[in-house]
Amino acid sequence: MAIQNYEIHLPESASPGDCLGAFGTALSAIGIELGSRINEGMSSTYGRDWMGNLEEMRFLEAQRRGKTYKKSYSPYDFNWIINEPYFNPPSPVAQYLPTTAYNFFKNARDLVDTRNRWYHDHNPHNINDLVKALDLCSYIALKCELSVAGQIEAVRQRALELKAGSYKSPTLAPTPAPSASGASSASQKAQIQRAVGAVWLGDLPNRKIELKDSGALVDEAKKANVTAELTLPQQQSYLKLWQLLKPGWLWVDELGQVAAYVQGVLRCVGFWGIEDEPAQDPFSKFLLPHSYELAPDKLIDRETGSELRELHLGKVTASTLNRARMELSDNQLMRVTWDGDLICFGDSGAEYFGEIESQDWFPGHFAVATASGSE
Repeated sequence: MAIQNYEIHLPESASPGDCLGAFGTALSAIGIELGSRINEGMSSTYGRDWMGNLEEMRFLEAQRRGKTYKKSYSPYDFNWIINEPYFNPPSPVAQYLPTTAYNFFKNARDLVDTRNRWYHDHNPHNINDLVKALDLCSYIALKCELSVAGQIEAVRQRALELKAGSYKSPTLAPTPAPSASGASSASQKAQIQRAVGAVWLGDLPNRKIELKDSGALVDEAKKANVTAELTLPQQQSYLKLWQLLKPGWLWVDELGQVAAYVQGVLRCVGFWGIEDEPAQDPFSKFLLPHSYELAPDKLIDRETGSELRELHLGKVTASTLNRARMELSDNQLMRVTWDGDLICFGDSGAEYFGEIESQDWFPGHFAVATASGSE
């Protein structure tokens, strides 16, 4: 069923609003067309009350397993469209999806996770993430043979042009971006940053530090090596992180917060010299590149299919996984932050379960050892 008169937002800039508009309308278009297809087919086979009956059955099944289940009421919700057949094989909804296509469910679940992170990770959206999100949207639209696939591809191409800097809007005046070579001359009060990995709030700080290939930190104004200003834990964590990110330049504000450009986006990347670091929002942190699926008897790395060896886990990691298993439905998609927080971006919000020690985790997944672990 083709969608009539549904316009997918074509971004004119790389602003957070344009990025959210493009992704949100692309995902909604997919949900509306797929949902219409499913609703029409299921109604003709099972009657107009098919969804209410199906959701009541899922609710009772979860109840018998001692799990909670939040009923859905719309067949147009993309998350429900994917989760229903994925978690409940064989689901009658599966016949309307190309479930046998190579990596279909993996990419579809990645898009579900992307949607949940965009709506719940508290970070302003950026053009780099938009391109990745639209890659997934385009894949789903093409595999499902949706009429909106052409529109989504046009939006994806515009996002690529914006990322490359080759598109100039005829309607928008250019907005000067923060300079990577120096900070604003205006004296602005430093804003408290939310987490290491979060998009930077406020202006570029004044103090500029060069990160040498050797790992030495050189103050541009003082022309001096200032690595010793970091505490020992900061040298063991943030300095290692910076060497991995290779930002070249760092900027430090008066609160001891450190900014750097990571893939073209200014982010908080650590703290400088302060003993008592502020509490951080776990849902805004850098994430490990791998994602994981949690089942009652195993935890799977979704990128490789390998299972975590849980026989000799430390108490901290074991307790965290146990809590997640008690509070979540089976086969939920999990993420781990760069410093060991286990989190889940669910359909209704983000959840935090506790800490993971790097020594207990999959080999090589942590680039920087957690405070209580060693790599």
